[in-house]
Amino acid sequence: MEIYNRTLFVQLLLLFLGTAFFAKAQVADQRAENMQIGLQNIFMSADQSYYKFNSASDNNPYVYGYWVIAHGLETLADAYQRTRNVVYYNRMKSILAGIRKYNLYEAGTYRNDYYDDLEWLGLASLNCYFATKDTEFLDAAHQIWAEIKTGYSGGKMSWRKGCTTPCNNSIANSPAIVMAVKLYKLANDAANLQMAKDIHAWMKANVFNANGGIWDSPGNFDENWQFSYNSGMFISASLELYLVTGTQSYLDDAIKACEFMMNFRNYDGGVFFLNETGQGDGGLFKGIFAKSFIDFVRMGNLTPSQRDRYMQVIQYTANYVWDRAVNKSNYLTSPNWSVMPSGTIDLSTHLSGVHLFESVASLNKVHAYRDINYSGFYSQLAPGMYTLAQLQAKGITDNDITSLTIPSGYSVTVYENDNFSGASATYTSNQTWLASWNDRISSLRIVAPNPSYRIKNRWQNTYLYDAGDRVRYNATASGTNYQWVMEDVGGGLKELKNVGTGEYMHVENLLGYVQCTARTPGWWSSRWATEDAGNGYVRIRNGWQSTKYIHVENLQSQAQYGDLNSNWHSMQWVLEPITAASARLENTFETEQDATEERVKYWPNEVDDQITLQTNGTYRKVEVTDFLGRVQYQDNTIQGKKSLEMDLSHLSAGIHFIRLTGAKVEVFRIIVK
Repeated sequence: MEIYNRTLFVQLLLLFLGTAFFAKAQVADQRAENMQIGLQNIFMSADQSYYKFNSASDNNPYVYGYWVIAHGLETLADAYQRTRNVVYYNRMKSILAGIRKYNLYEAGTYRNDYYDDLEWLGLASLNCYFATKDTEFLDAAHQIWAEIKTGYSGGKMSWRKGCTTPCNNSIANSPAIVMAVKLYKLANDAANLQMAKDIHAWMKANVFNANGGIWDSPGNFDENWQFSYNSGMFISASLELYLVTGTQSYLDDAIKACEFMMNFRNYDGGVFFLNETGQGDGGLFKGIFAKSFIDFVRMGNLTPSQRDRYMQVIQYTANYVWDRAVNKSNYLTSPNWSVMPSGTIDLSTHLSGVHLFESVASLNKVHAYRDINYSGFYSQLAPGMYTLAQLQAKGITDNDITSLTIPSGYSVTVYENDNFSGASATYTSNQTWLASWNDRISSLRIVAPNPSYRIKNRWQNTYLYDAGDRVRYNATASGTNYQWVMEDVGGGLKELKNVGTGEYMHVENLLGYVQCTARTPGWWSSRWATEDAGNGYVRIRNGWQSTKYIHVENLQSQAQYGDLNSNWHSMQWVLEPITAASARLENTFETEQDATEERVKYWPNEVDDQITLQTNGTYRKVEVTDFLGRVQYQDNTIQGKKSLEMDLSHLSAGIHFIRLTGAKVEVFRIIVK
């Protein structure tokens, strides 16, 4: 598809941008849910009490991995946080009971000879407790911790009981740090905190190398044995100690470990640890790193540029794995994240995928914690408005929020009283302690970053704008008064906020026209639903006057509301998204209209793996970007080349843009993969 008309190009791009933006959070949650469906359908035992060893296993309860099933339990806690669905709570209870029932070390207990296995189950049990407040999980964690401490000596953990030679593997130490700090925060046991500090000091001295990688054990300097899960758990350990002590060096250590991945284990345009392709125990390593890394990006005290840089890798990896390594018919995950699964898939391998997608889904939620420094019971909250009853349904009691993690671009407005009343405050970044708002919140509102829109009538081709106290329309749209933000308030409803004035569309006074003034949070008169009218148009219906739609049928120079024939074009609208990316592209397309260089040819338009570009040889650079402007391919050495073969096999499915840069001109093309 060749685009020479600037307006047409931008309209097409805006359509893609708007669709992608609203789909993003929904896609992340659905992917996580699909991975859980695959886990349940393929690996769950007949009695629902354990996961089978692999996709071809029968129901023999004694052919399974204690530590692997512990990670299955961990993902169920994440799924319960994401959904608050009692199905996941019941599975957690059943899996924990199954671990006791079928424990080959000693039936009816959690006993194990491997300390790292105990640590995985201890951490999973704590995560279940923090999600559910069910003390069975806390009791399990305490029993397991008592056994773990028998392996602690000289500031370090043993990997297994009865070692005749030192076996202080890294993976027995960093999870112990995380568990020790979490238990310290629960009961203020100073011995646990000191244990965590001592183990961390030992790891820095013995296994944390100059590049930020983690040797598998002291003295094992094999470059190929710097496994992802060692990096991930050291990041988690450093984060926990930073949060509880405020010591900058712990945060620096976590960042250094992240940079090891960025510099030495970053593949194919931005996929982490693509080098690990095995199954068995190794099948789980990448997923453990994914969970730890994503939690660090969510909770760590990072600069915006650091967080954005890491977020790009997280999102790129998630999309890459979903496109290339997840079978969409059964949601099995491949051990090699660059190819589709085939043959028998181990539980450990699939759980890596579950960890990845559950963790990515958590990034579009606010996390509300009961205690300081993101500790204790917590709940994930999607954008929307939460009365006290709705908070309680999410596991949050009245006046019981102390700290928050807030995704970039989100805002959280907290209220002293129920139903969004009383004193309020707004937060737009992580809060380790809410200070004057600690244990004071009875309702809250979460607003996700939204693109702004121009709202154009299908019949008159006129745009809605804020005219002071009401909404009017005009044939041309210039200025921010013509731009509207759709703020999600839950239940499929949105509020329409004017960018220029900050005021909201509503029908509170039933005046026959659409008003635009300040509104009281919680008004139903300012809530709207968009309904598909076909062919890219929508109808906008009021949430309070639920049969009334915005229209211009009587041409009164102001937007009306009423109950009309749904096929009338006077009540149908097109939403034209406005984004920073589109504004930049709109400006760059000025050069295309003055182009004197030879037209660019390319084939095929629908790309599989390769594309051929043909030019006159005067261009200096070619880039391929995704719809968010992120560079997916770049070649700065094309000057003088009239034909160029480009390998685009790594691109995800969807719309992409080719940009050719010459001395005086930039030329753009759209391709579809």
